[in-house]
Amino acid sequence: MVQKELISIIIPVYNGERYIRRCLDSVLNQTYPNIEIIVVDDGSKDGSYSILKEYQERSNKIRVFTKPNGGVSSTRNFGIEKATGQYVMFVDIDDFVDHSICDKLYSKICQGFDFVVCGHTKINNENALNMLPAEGFENDGVFQHQFRILLDQAAIYTPWGKLFKKQLISKGFNTNRSIGEDLEFNIAYFKSCNQLCWLNEALYFYDATVEGSLSKKLESSLNSDIQLCEMLEEFMREKGVFYPNFNKKYYEKFRLHLQRAYEQKYKYSEFKALFMHLLSEGGYWEVSKSKTTEGFLNKITRFSIRHNVPSLTYLIIFIKKRILKKSDTK
Repeated sequence: MVQKELISIIIPVYNGERYIRRCLDSVLNQTYPNIEIIVVDDGSKDGSYSILKEYQERSNKIRVFTKPNGGVSSTRNFGIEKATGQYVMFVDIDDFVDHSICDKLYSKICQGFDFVVCGHTKINNENALNMLPAEGFENDGVFQHQFRILLDQAAIYTPWGKLFKKQLISKGFNTNRSIGEDLEFNIAYFKSCNQLCWLNEALYFYDATVEGSLSKKLESSLNSDIQLCEMLEEFMREKGVFYPNFNKKYYEKFRLHLQRAYEQKYKYSEFKALFMHLLSEGGYWEVSKSKTTEGFLNKITRFSIRHNVPSLTYLIIFIKKRILKKSDTK
């Protein structure tokens, strides 16, 4: 029997003692037999490292490293350097995975794909939502079509829920970026890909309830939003990806910042101040002058930017949250 190729699962850790056991138990429980688990402690100040050493003693699949604090990007890069597998997967310590994620992603990549992505379940304070495309999805393997699925599902913005070929990783994560380093990493990888595959199953569990976790912080480098959208547009032009009304992504990101502020119970005065900051420092005022868009929400958002009406955006978010809350209780 031919042995399956080695998958290196890289897990960066910083002050994750509350979640380590849940994460590592899920990774150790994989049905895929040939894995190495590379856990890199990024200078944690809690009891993370002692728990990691405990797990390392229990399983020879776990390799534990520690380094001075340098941030999640440098920690993932450290893990890539230590990885000996032909394939690489990233998992955040405050998340966890289905027991079959390695098996199912590997079986797809063996069909000739360069990159395989699965759906995820988003866990919040009220429920768990499977983040999958609408019915009618078809996996045809064509790069342009599959990339649009990744864009629609926001799967291009994170490194988790994916299986990478290590030989195609041409550059690590940009340690000079405070946000957007994951997208930049993924785009660099995409440039070496001919075929992508979306696996229409939610096999990764993203815990959105964790405060101050690796990827859940309210983004502060606001002008990076526009840079990232422009980076995406340029890449899609190079690859011949047609995405109708891509401009909506600018307005969706604008609303996302304000929605997070709303969810964190900002006072209206603080909400308004953030709105104004996004317009000036974030560059959204300039965007609104040149980027037209379709769809009711995006048109209203653009109108509120063009005419400086933060209360309109606040009302949109309020109504949307109320509708979602009512639908969840049915």
